[in-house]
Amino acid sequence: MKALYILHKQNRRLNLILIAVSIAFFAIVYFLILHMMHTNVPATAGKSFDGQNRYNITVLDKNPDVEQLNKFHEVLENNKQVTLYNASPVNLSIDDFSGGDEFTPPKMEDANGTSPVYGLQINKAAQKLNQIQMDSGRFFDSKEFENYNGKGTLPVILGSSFFTLYDVNDVIQLNVHGTKVQAKIIGFLKSEQTLVTPTLSQLSAKHQVIIPAQDYTDALDSSNEYIRQSLMASANAILVTSASKIGIRDTMLDVSKESNYWNFAIGGAGGMTVNLYSIMIKANPILVGLLLLIGIVGMAVLLLKTQEGRNKNNRKLFGILINSGMDESNIKLFTKMEIGLILAIGILVPLVPFLVVSQMAIKLAIIYLVVSIIIATCIVLVVNKRTKVEMEREHV
Repeated sequence: MKALYILHKQNRRLNLILIAVSIAFFAIVYFLILHMMHTNVPATAGKSFDGQNRYNITVLDKNPDVEQLNKFHEVLENNKQVTLYNASPVNLSIDDFSGGDEFTPPKMEDANGTSPVYGLQINKAAQKLNQIQMDSGRFFDSKEFENYNGKGTLPVILGSSFFTLYDVNDVIQLNVHGTKVQAKIIGFLKSEQTLVTPTLSQLSAKHQVIIPAQDYTDALDSSNEYIRQSLMASANAILVTSASKIGIRDTMLDVSKESNYWNFAIGGAGGMTVNLYSIMIKANPILVGLLLLIGIVGMAVLLLKTQEGRNKNNRKLFGILINSGMDESNIKLFTKMEIGLILAIGILVPLVPFLVVSQMAIKLAIIYLVVSIIIATCIVLVVNKRTKVEMEREHV
């Protein structure tokens, strides 16, 4: 290892140049992979989670206009590029509830005779995509997803853990969406049933009270708290689609224009990397790809030329090391280790900020690492071969 340190000390200035060149080189590699992975192609609505991308929609308004929010929900649900998936947690409590603590969400306590329990609001797509199975009773019918405003009886489905507490057709009193409502139990889920939510890929439904999301086609009462909160829960949904990050942003731009609603965020489709790519790819995708390829070839040539300068700088040192008893194979090994460390720095330094700004795009990072390691290995082999030639010439 002392020989490795001597090599680095001998070539400190050139090594710094090599590190800078390597970082720029592998940054371009990253952007080329990004370019290839996120080409904007037409998307079709997702039919299942397999092979589909998921993006979270979050409404930023604390008190949005009900009419605007309903229009946004309607346009989004009718868009053919995405499947609007809703399985949003809701604050919900049951009057005179006799269940244990396992039904109670963390940091929630009974108040005025009503007990907080786990609640989910789901739409029709959630039934299909989660393949919901009933242990008894039935699932919501299409009319039960329409126009409920907190008045009348609300149909609910309970998780399997409620089976010992209630029966199908029992009527219970709920507090949900800021409204006290009468609810009728229409079924129980199977014990193994799980659901995908915006925060969990697999949520056990055993302790969940399920209520139907609502599509409002009738005239809306803007002062109705149930309608407002139901629409808020529906808007904070998941978009299931085959669209890329760029594609989904274009789709949501169309949705915003049609609904005149803009105050929301798209989780999973942001990041500085994607923003920069969006600007580049929309300018001229063919030109961008060509420039990136030229940049990679140029960086590779510059990298190898800089290494040639290091070899010339090392000739005298190599002679000293050989005269000290070190054979050429060991010198070659230390040279490979030195260039390998430089390339490793070049690979890892761009990766850290790219992971941050791309919102932890792990798949992209893995592909980048695999491709970069293959490229780095090829460079090390070429440099090793050239190092051997220089040493042989030095000792002729």
